[in-house]
Amino acid sequence: MLKNNALLGFVLGILAPVFGFLLVFVLLHQDIPLGAFLNGLMLSHTNAAKVLSLSILTNLIPFFYYFNRRADQTAKGVLSATILFALLILLLKYVW
Repeated sequence: MLKNNALLGFVLGILAPVFGFLLVFVLLHQDIPLGAFLNGLMLSHTNAAKVLSLSILTNLIPFFYYFNRRADQTAKGVLSATILFALLILLLKYVW
C-alpha cells in the first residue's frame, strides 16, 4: 500500500538532494577529496548555490513518482522541501 503522508514526502525531499550532492561530487569533482570540496563550497557561496541547484534536481524523481500515483500529500511534502532548498539557494547566491 502506498503511503500518502506529507511528512514522508518532506523527509524524502530532504534526503534525495543528499544523494544528488554525492552524485554531483562523483561525476564532476571526483579528482579532489570530499573534505576539500566541502571546504571550497563553504568559501564560495556562489559555487555552493550551483551545486545545490544541481542536487535538488533529484527531487523530481520522488515528486513525479508520488504525483502520478495520486499520493498528493506525499508529493506536496517533496515540493515543500524543494521550496526550502530554493530559498536556501537564493540566500546563498544573493545575500551571503
